[in-house]
Amino acid sequence: MFVFGHLGIGSGLVLLAKRDLPMTGIFAGTLAPDLLDKPIFYGLVRTHALPSTVCAWLPGTRTVGHTLLAVALVALLAALVRGRRRAWLQGAALGMTSHDLLDIASDAVAALHGGFAFTTATSGAWRAAFFPFAGTPFCTSLNVDLLNHFLASLRVHLVSELLGVALLGAAVLLSRRPGVLRSGVTRG
Repeated sequence: MFVFGHLGIGSGLVLLAKRDLPMTGIFAGTLAPDLLDKPIFYGLVRTHALPSTVCAWLPGTRTVGHTLLAVALVALLAALVRGRRRAWLQGAALGMTSHDLLDIASDAVAALHGGFAFTTATSGAWRAAFFPFAGTPFCTSLNVDLLNHFLASLRVHLVSELLGVALLGAAVLLSRRPGVLRSGVTRG
């Protein structure tokens, strides 16, 4: 899934569960796993800027940022702080969880349609989310660059991107109605 799918669908899932969280935290969480893992992989691993022993632990675009351990770390930070920072971090943790769930779902859809061309595993998202408890290492990415990654998965993610844009558009329209706050929480 790409940016709009994670933002639109992911934030919608979070708001179904908990409506009083800041949208900025939720949006940050829905994008955080990719904002961490993709630059590490394409910027440091593929360019061999890291030692080969480190590169062996980061063989793809779904690694440490996509783990539930990362979610647990953000949730722990939320438990340690107070006020608006707590709500923001809670939103981020739930956004990260929605990201992982959507990646697992998109891998399942892709498997039904012949799998992805950029991974050696049927469900790299599942393996990343439950690392190290899944008992297997992270999934290996076969693409050499970000453009190939994008093109290989565009067919599968086009529908989720369109749905994400539609949901974000609906949220903007709803937020302009009287009685609805920008965070999505209804007044009164």
